[in-house]
Amino acid sequence: MNQNSEFTSIDLLDKVIEFTFMSPNPSSWNLEALKSNTPLLIRFRQIESLMKAFFSNGNIPSSILQVPLESFLGGDFILDRAISDYKEAIYFIKKYIREETDNIHDTITIDLCDLEFIYSRLLSFKKQLLKITNFNSDVVEASSISARFSYLLTSSISKSISEKPTKLDKILELLINPNGLSFSLEELISKYDFPTEDLIDIDIDYT
Repeated sequence: MNQNSEFTSIDLLDKVIEFTFMSPNPSSWNLEALKSNTPLLIRFRQIESLMKAFFSNGNIPSSILQVPLESFLGGDFILDRAISDYKEAIYFIKKYIREETDNIHDTITIDLCDLEFIYSRLLSFKKQLLKITNFNSDVVEASSISARFSYLLTSSISKSISEKPTKLDKILELLINPNGLSFSLEELISKYDFPTEDLIDIDIDYT
C-alpha cells in the first residue's frame, strides 16, 4: 500500500463501481452480509471510510454517512447541497457546451436536478467505459493465433480509451467533491478508520 497516496473522490467513485461490479446485489451492501467474504468486506470498509472523509466536516448533512450506495450512485447527495456549491461545475458545463456547439446563452440556468441528471447519466457512461477497458482482465494466456489477435486488438482499443485525458472524471469530481478535497492514506487511517489490510494479498489468499 502506497503511503504517499492522495485519495480524491474519483478514487471513492472507482471503488464503489468496482465493489458493485463484484457484488451486484444491493441486499449484500452491508457489513453483516459481507462478514464471510473478506475481499468484499475490506472494499466496503474502504468505501465507508472515504464516504466519511468526503461527506463530513460540513460538506453535506451527516445523514450521508448512512446513505445506501444506491443513493450515492444515483446522486441524491447533490440535492442536499446549495446550488452555490456548484459554481465551478456549472461554469465547466456551460463552457464545454459553448466550445462544442457555440449555442448556449448566459441566461440559461442549471439547477440541482439538472446536476443530478448529469451525474447519473455520466456515471452510467463511466461504468460502461470501465467494462470496455477491463474487457481482457480475465484473460490469463492467449496462445492461439485467434486468441492472440483478439486480445491484442481489443487491448489496443481499451488502452487508447483509458489513456486519453478525460473531462468525464473532471465533472464527476466537481459534482461529488465541489470543495476539491483530497486525503492522504495516513490521514484516512488515523481519522476515518481506513482499513490497512493489503487487498492484493487478501484477494490471492481468498481465490
